Amino acid sequence: MAKEATLTWFAAARFSRLIDADMPGEIAAEPAGCARERHAEREIMLALAGEPGFVLAGKCFAALPGTVFFIDRWQAHQLDYPVGTEPCCHLWIHLHDRELLAGEIAVLADGGRQSHGIARLPAELLTVLNRRWEQAAGIAPEKRREVYAGMVRLLCDELDLLRLAPGAVDAPGELSAAVAHYIAVHYGRRASLAELEKFTGYNRYHLMRVFKRDKGVTIGEYINQVRRGATAKAVAQGLRQKEIAMQLGFGSVAAFWLWQERDRRRRQARTVPECRRERSGYLEA
Repeated sequence: MAKEATLTWFAAARFSRLIDADMPGEIAAEPAGCARERHAEREIMLALAGEPGFVLAGKCFAALPGTVFFIDRWQAHQLDYPVGTEPCCHLWIHLHDRELLAGEIAVLADGGRQSHGIARLPAELLTVLNRRWEQAAGIAPEKRREVYAGMVRLLCDELDLLRLAPGAVDAPGELSAAVAHYIAVHYGRRASLAELEKFTGYNRYHLMRVFKRDKGVTIGEYINQVRRGATAKAVAQGLRQKEIAMQLGFGSVAAFWLWQERDRRRRQARTVPECRRERSGYLEA
């Protein structure tokens, strides 16, 4: 876990501020330059250190140590950390379709950002958390907090066990799995080779070779797969192109459109049967 964290163990009693989209905001002004994202995956954010503002459902809250944010599917919330965010450390829990992932993000005093690894938690815990989340919907806020508190206790028990008995980082496939998880939870954002080098501590050539060996696709193609899936879900939900582009890490709608067109052409090219590529293009073999 991150050195910036204020906790040496994950004691559930330390997380007593449980916040969801139904709570009234606490801070009048949201962080300057704050963008938003919405996606199909639920997230839980545990504030470990620092006191920055955090935006959820159009309201701004103080992310004090001991605060837990419950972000439901398609709820608008803060995208990344705007320039000027005060130093902080947050643990993000990502409830994806088949995987429960946990990763720490620290914002440093110089404005830099560090990701401290991504761990995969048991699939059975994912099932329990989703079931309890569904049970919490529609009940009175006070009772809902009790359900949330139970979810936090389960998470803290598992996270503490992970701290006491960490998995082998160099086990076969673990490096590639960590890179794949990083790409998935960021929807392809901040996933340049330079960023992946910082995240893993390995040089890009080793990463590219090992990832292709373990996953059967290049890092770039995996990023495209993740973006493709996120785009399909977002379009089905009616999200605007600008919002989708920002979430996927594109600087503009035009760049997003260009990526879509290039991705479409690449996939079409792979479907041409019995063909071989030559300098002049595709020719029938």
